[in-house]
Amino acid sequence: MAEPSQECFSEEERVKILLQEYATLRTEILTRTTNWFQLIGSGAVLFVWIMGQPLGVRFWVALVAVLVVFSFLYRLITRDIDKAAKRLRELEQDINCRAGETLLVWETRWGGAVTGHWGRGKPLPPNSERSLDEARRNPEINGPA
Repeated sequence: MAEPSQECFSEEERVKILLQEYATLRTEILTRTTNWFQLIGSGAVLFVWIMGQPLGVRFWVALVAVLVVFSFLYRLITRDIDKAAKRLRELEQDINCRAGETLLVWETRWGGAVTGHWGRGKPLPPNSERSLDEARRNPEINGPA
């Protein structure tokens, strides 16, 4: 049985591969964010339509069904965004370590999971070694809510 050849990648090739994964995950986050806005728009249209229906059993069943389905879809989209953002933070750290300087910082310093999703856009301090858990435990780092 022939053994597979052991080809070693150069450090530059590894960084290029990691950057390709980084770009793909950024695109995935943008796609999921677009899905989230589409879900909100669809939910608004359905909500207005349901509110125009006469009160009765069908009204309440439709309202509950819409809320359950949209809550489930919102959770799926948010979960996917959070998973991709976590991997982006890992990639940023890995690429920065390989480069020997801080080149990638968006998700680590500015990302919604770190600064908060609702208008708290103040980044973490530069060269901060704080983990995401630490940033969540100490909300003063993000400024006022």
